[in-house]
Amino acid sequence: QRTKFCPKKFKRTLATTKDFTPAHINDLLDSLKVKVPLSLERINSNQDLEGVTTRHLLDITSQLKERNLNATTVRDPELKVLLEELTEMVNYWFSVPFIELARITWDSPKPALEKIIRYSNTIHPINNWDSLKDRLTGKHFYGLFHRTLPSEPLIYIETAFVDCIATHIAPLLKSNPMAASSASTAIFYSIISLEPGLSRIGLGNILIKTAVSDIKAEYPNVKTYCTLSPVPRFRSWLESIQSSNERNLSPLNPEDLNAISQILTTDWYNDYQRSERLRFPLLRLCARYLVQEKVRGLCRDPVANFHIRNGARLEQINWLADLSILRKQESYGIMVNYLYDLEELNNNVKNYDSCGKVAASDKVL
Repeated sequence: QRTKFCPKKFKRTLATTKDFTPAHINDLLDSLKVKVPLSLERINSNQDLEGVTTRHLLDITSQLKERNLNATTVRDPELKVLLEELTEMVNYWFSVPFIELARITWDSPKPALEKIIRYSNTIHPINNWDSLKDRLTGKHFYGLFHRTLPSEPLIYIETAFVDCIATHIAPLLKSNPMAASSASTAIFYSIISLEPGLSRIGLGNILIKTAVSDIKAEYPNVKTYCTLSPVPRFRSWLESIQSSNERNLSPLNPEDLNAISQILTTDWYNDYQRSERLRFPLLRLCARYLVQEKVRGLCRDPVANFHIRNGARLEQINWLADLSILRKQESYGIMVNYLYDLEELNNNVKNYDSCGKVAASDKVL
């Protein structure tokens, strides 16, 4: 008979073992295997996974991710089966019946707010309580919570309400934006995962769609749901093409190509003439990158792939939308809007899954 699973012991083993073997994970799987199907009744009565709490499970999946241990990376057949079982358990435990959307406000439980401060990204960070209060003023933060962890968001998204599709990030970060009751457009501009071990589950997809449904029900005046999103690999893709001397960059002409070659050697962001000279060549290349460049049939850009797979439409590409250091390094400051039209989502997903077609507006094409 195997020993009862001890989370602390398992985590110590995980942190110190180089050659991970099935023996190290057997106790975990025994603890996770429930003898009766999980149900909403068990969740509502706050019963955990036979002694393994949801928090333990999140800690373990996070450490497995740090070690890059999953069913596709291990060779040992027994361990592969065990990790597949663990993945199945995690996918089920964090699926739609067991998670729920809630708005995060200044009055939310302190652990939820502390977690947001701790995990906020480095691009537009929330450094302290004052910074968080300022960011929450007039904006809506929506989070997904597991029913057994009502004070710990798993993922959250920041939403600003405006009167048209936003093309620059700076105005969205200011306090006192337009009231939701007066706005026509909801802009989702920052989505942050707070549990690295759940990155393969697709909580972002669930979060955006449930947030749209929630806003639509509460604020019928809001008709447009859109993101302002980064293009994290555009610059590295373009530089790799330049370094390989590829000239298949249609529809650009030689003058455009010469202009783009200046990017690698010139700080042009504060030079209006050079900036304008580069605007259209780079926007056209970014459109090609997002719509045409694929890896195994999917968009090369991970953010584009995420939103297009969710059924969103690539609506427009915005010049110098974010001049933070990271965004200039990633995409020359370019950001894009993905539009979530609830009536088009299913058809867009079908086209993307069947033939790789990226839904895009006339402004992009």
